Amino acid sequence: MSSEKRNDSEKVGFVQTPQSFYNPDLFQFNLFAETTIPNEQDFFTKEINVMRNSSNSATYTGSNTVLSRRALEEIGGFPTDTITEDFQTGILIQSKGYRTIATTEVVANGLAPTSIKNLISQRVR
Repeated sequence: MSSEKRNDSEKVGFVQTPQSFYNPDLFQFNLFAETTIPNEQDFFTKEINVMRNSSNSATYTGSNTVLSRRALEEIGGFPTDTITEDFQTGILIQSKGYRTIATTEVVANGLAPTSIKNLISQRVR
């Protein structure tokens, strides 16, 4: 089916995959619980955000996301007048009628903060 013949409910604005880390997060590490406590972001990215698919409200969290170029162009690109450009980008894409999807499939890995200072710096926004 050509893109010109799609209806708005079939337009996908972004697909958000979970954030995944090579190293244990600070909670796992400090509680000696790498094998018994999931990474603290797993609950949101692999459970809550995926459940939001049913209401077309998956959140764009800024990392590990495939964005539709057309959707991004339609909203005028990434907003630069905010400290939560990822969240705002997702909301703007949804407001244009695009479908948003979160998946449990990990496609990229990174490093979790390894100190309280780095964790605070990451989350202060």
